[in-house]
Amino acid sequence: MRIVLFYPRGSTYAGAARNVNHLACIMPPIGLASIAAVLRSSGHTVRICDAALSCIVTIDQWVSDIIKWNPDIVGFSTITSNFQDAYSVCEAIKRRNPNVQTVFGGTHVSWGKDLILRRFEAIDTVIAGEGEYSFCALASGQPLSTIEGLYFRNGPLVENGPVPMRPLDMDALPFPAFDLLEGFPRKYLLPL
Repeated sequence: MRIVLFYPRGSTYAGAARNVNHLACIMPPIGLASIAAVLRSSGHTVRICDAALSCIVTIDQWVSDIIKWNPDIVGFSTITSNFQDAYSVCEAIKRRNPNVQTVFGGTHVSWGKDLILRRFEAIDTVIAGEGEYSFCALASGQPLSTIEGLYFRNGPLVENGPVPMRPLDMDALPFPAFDLLEGFPRKYLLPL
């Protein structure tokens, strides 16, 4: 499968103004790089788009860029301050290609799970918790009800796979796919 993993820019709390943290610190989306590595090791073609690096790129430009790549799945990593940007991109992608499967993960949706699916129609699935193996199972066509941490719609109902019972063994994961992060490490401003 062709998969795009997207990390949105986000907003600050103060008046929902645009986030200007990029002037001092830009952290690489390590979680997405880790998911990308697991997906690639299973034979999927993966691209990472990090909007935090490109503050002048509009949502419409991101959507056009993602759609041109013709993905089967677009995954979004979210925290509360960037959820709205992620959802705006998701909605626009769905308007342009309703067949693209959209997956949200990250701390914001791990908290909201089924509530997120009930309120945000353009999101097809949510992965709560660590997403490396769950995302790979989804991309590989495993039955939704068997995927740990996955929340999905079944008609009007929101259902979920098993709740993960074991912590993720980080040492068993492949090295994060930092090569998919454009300009890594030079373009990232680490707070060191």
